[in-house]
Amino acid sequence: MNAVVELAVMQAAEGAAIVDVNIGKRDPKLMAELVTRIQEKVKTPLCIDSPDMDIQRAGVKAYDPRKAGGVKPLVNSISELRMEMVELLAIQPV
Repeated sequence: MNAVVELAVMQAAEGAAIVDVNIGKRDPKLMAELVTRIQEKVKTPLCIDSPDMDIQRAGVKAYDPRKAGGVKPLVNSISELRMEMVELLAIQPV
């Protein structure tokens, strides 16, 4: 996990506007922990990237917009076939 956090730090330092966070098919708790640890190190907004609703939910819940200058997280991997992802808006309202 430290390597992923350091990669996020490096991307932010190089000027990334958004840092994409993807854990593959793993425990949603890992996404929550990773989002928290990355936000301890960078102020760059994050993209929570997963087709899995539980992983997305964990990442969005863990995300703190105050640590990213008030910017909400970007949610990746939604489509018209995955309308349940719209429910994530309730976690981080506009």
